[in-house]
Amino acid sequence: MIEEIPAVVWPRDGGWKVVQLYLDGKPYLRFAETVVGWHASILERFLVSNNIEYKKKEISFDYSRPEQESERYKATGMGEAKIDNVLKKASFFGRSIAYKIGIDQNHLNLIRQLFPDWTIES
Repeated sequence: MIEEIPAVVWPRDGGWKVVQLYLDGKPYLRFAETVVGWHASILERFLVSNNIEYKKKEISFDYSRPEQESERYKATGMGEAKIDNVLKKASFFGRSIAYKIGIDQNHLNLIRQLFPDWTIES
């Protein structure tokens, strides 16, 4: 049996970098601490941990990052989030300088439907 990938794993309270993506048409949110997280590394960890093949885009001689999309996935939004687990509130803002995209409102609307007990704002 294949284990289902959770759409969102809400992190502890605080500020986070966030990547919004679709895998096989399903929406996912992934987070990393703002002090150590790069949007590219968040995307790459998600892809590697779920055995998803991807191509890398060479940025410089010593840096590459996952392509924004491939046959199975597409990263549609990136930015930051502030999480409050007690209030079940998530605020999304900002953008990725590297990928030149911000928060995807359509994606957030789908996440709202999956988590109706959370207040999700941008």
